[in-house]
Order: sequence, then structure tokens, then C-alpha cells
Amino acid sequence: GSCTLHIKEHLHVRDTTLQHNIRKHVYELNEFIVDVLGVKKIKATFPYKVGYHASCHGQRGLHLSSMSELMVAA
Repeated sequence: GSCTLHIKEHLHVRDTTLQHNIRKHVYELNEFIVDVLGVKKIKATFPYKVGYHASCHGQRGLHLSSMSELMVAA
């Protein structure tokens, strides 16, 4: 999340058209999978327990707090 947020919020180049085009084509991975590709459910299993950390930049800066949870089966 932090690299994505940095580019979206802090990329400064002299050519503002280039700057806008770069920013609008930069996505966090979960944002790309859900919003761009339109994936709603993944038909896969992973029979192990794992820890998950939702990054502060992803949650607060990019407002992506629920996208990764949407990929996890209930």
C-alpha cells in the first residue's frame, strides 16, 4: 500500500498530463484484482492458517480495508 499511495499522492513531474496518466494506472494489487479485473471469488483452497496484516497505508491512505477480505471465503 505505501508504494502505491506514494505514487498516487506524491508523484510530481513537470508534465502534468504524464503525471495524471501514471497516477490513474497505478493500483494496489487487491484493488487491481477486485476493481479492474472484476474478480469476486477465487475458487481455490489453502488448508493452512496464516496471519494477515492490513497495512495502514492501504487502509487509511488508499481506503482499501475490505478488498482483501472479499477474496477470503467465509
